[in-house]
Amino acid sequence: MRDSGLERTLERIAAALELIAARLHSPHQAPSAAESCLQARKRAGWTQQELADHCGVSQASVSRFECGVHTPRWLLPDLERALGVKLE
Repeated sequence: MRDSGLERTLERIAAALELIAARLHSPHQAPSAAESCLQARKRAGWTQQELADHCGVSQASVSRFECGVHTPRWLLPDLERALGVKLE
């Protein structure tokens, strides 16, 4: 039996690798909401925890969104407001 924390981490890594692979196969495609969020957060100089605090969610929620593991539509308006960008 595997550790559930390790399993979640491996799932996130796998999702991130899939996102990278997809990006390599179609580099001229517009950035995804997850990629736009990551870029905007880095431009703002914020950590995932700081963005999470601005949105009232956990750091893990921000991480899962940026890795493309989970895209909760209810979170998009909060992320957009905090970062000052459109994420669709």
